[in-house]
Amino acid sequence: MLGSLIVLEGIDGCGKTTQAGLLDSALSAHRKVVRLREPGGTVVGERIREVLADPSHAEMTARTELLLYMAARAQLAYEKIGPALRGGLIVLLDRYYHSTAAYQGGASGLGVGKVLDLVETLKFPKPDLVILLDLDPAEAAKRMNRAPDRIEAKGPEYQWRVRSTFLKMARDDRKRFRIVDAVPPPEKVHEAILKVVRRVL
Repeated sequence: MLGSLIVLEGIDGCGKTTQAGLLDSALSAHRKVVRLREPGGTVVGERIREVLADPSHAEMTARTELLLYMAARAQLAYEKIGPALRGGLIVLLDRYYHSTAAYQGGASGLGVGKVLDLVETLKFPKPDLVILLDLDPAEAAKRMNRAPDRIEAKGPEYQWRVRSTFLKMARDDRKRFRIVDAVPPPEKVHEAILKVVRRVL
């Protein structure tokens, strides 16, 4: 039996990591869960994450970002996602290729379609469910209690474009996407996510 792939998406500061932890705890009571983050989750991926987040790399182009994210993702799919799904486990991902489509494809202007075409070429596993945590970028910025990394430091207009792209992708792929309001307190957001997950899985 193949496992299930659940992805949490959204702009920076929307609460993905918090919700991933809560959902991991809830699902682990009944099933074996493998929780991963992007970019990262492997030795190679974590090194790429450091390069991408480093504010000193201000000269990095959107094309370079795209290829680095895809490289980290390819390693994660090979090492972790594929084996876990074949083993019948639930894979819980904090970001996936939809983030690359929203950030580099939409907000940076490379084209969402071009990013998704590359996803097809590389044959990444498709998610069973994508939970989009939707939040106003101004509110998300207030929640950030640390110095921004290189991507986060691109500013509010960039985050607005990211959010807009995420919402369009959700409208275009209603089979996989479910939009969850990220404004309420974390426990309320978690309850809404659990309802979605139980219906879909």
